[in-house]
Amino acid sequence: MGLRMGALRATAPGLAAGCGRVSLRQQTVNAPTRAATEQPVTTLRCAGALGPHGRRHGRRRRTRSCMSGGQSQQRRWEARARALGDRRTREAEGACFVEGIRAVCEALDGGVPFEAVLLCGERLRSEVARAAVERLRAAAVPCVDLPASRFARLSDMDNPVGLAAIVRWAPIAVADLPAPAAGALYVVAEDLGDPGNLGTLLRTADGAGVAAVVVAGHGTDAGHRRCLRASLGTAFRMTVARAADGAEALAWAAAVEVRTIATSAHAAPTIWEAGLPSGAPVAVVVGNEERGLRAETAAACDAAMRIPMLGSATSLNVAVATGVILYELRRRASGGGRI
Repeated sequence: MGLRMGALRATAPGLAAGCGRVSLRQQTVNAPTRAATEQPVTTLRCAGALGPHGRRHGRRRRTRSCMSGGQSQQRRWEARARALGDRRTREAEGACFVEGIRAVCEALDGGVPFEAVLLCGERLRSEVARAAVERLRAAAVPCVDLPASRFARLSDMDNPVGLAAIVRWAPIAVADLPAPAAGALYVVAEDLGDPGNLGTLLRTADGAGVAAVVVAGHGTDAGHRRCLRASLGTAFRMTVARAADGAEALAWAAAVEVRTIATSAHAAPTIWEAGLPSGAPVAVVVGNEERGLRAETAAACDAAMRIPMLGSATSLNVAVATGVILYELRRRASGGGRI
């Protein structure tokens, strides 16, 4: 036929006649029903055949999997991750998508069940992350290695690190919170709109040693990927509860004798002046970033306090404000007294 074959870099069974240069690329692909220890899938990138003058006939064929269904299995996990972008799906299924090395490792160390790990071997450089993936692989968790372009489409990070996961986690009902201990601190966050703010609040509350954070109202939810990333995974290691609205959260507090303190720029006493009963469990109640607490929620709280603003700014970020109040309460509980 006068057809010259290009040099083969590698050979594989079932290679069609007339193919030129072939390169091998390995991908680890696992489906929901396939064990994580499955052998890597080899994919072939086949160039067009070479003619008598060294010119390539035909267009480059797209990468395809040698294992039947490999690409479709990847697509299924990608579709699952995208579906969890919807809050109703997260709440109905008790699952969420989490991205980032710290957040995934915290979920692993916190004993959270994993559905699958989605990774990009081209981007994953951290030895800590690689060790976490091996732990999950050894536990038969499906590990799906995606090309960089497809992983980037799943990520909302500017520079994806190459590690994400689908985990079974959701806040518990506020009615299921355990009985409060003496001196316990809680946070009730009503109608927060920004998931990053909620995640930072969770991280701050964890640092201050709160017993639980109750997320109330129709704002963002703790299972949002941005919330989980901003919390650095602390959401998986602490108690997070869910209430339909501020009224339900306050009804729980009243039933278990937790005093509630509203945060309001219009409150008379400052955090330095407000008096609190010694040893009583307390819940700090914070509201929406722009509107603050609902009027009915603020009115139903046992007390109110404000953070004095000494400069030109009229308010603080909700997570910052929560941290200021929590650490003031901790200072008092440690015997520091009032400033």
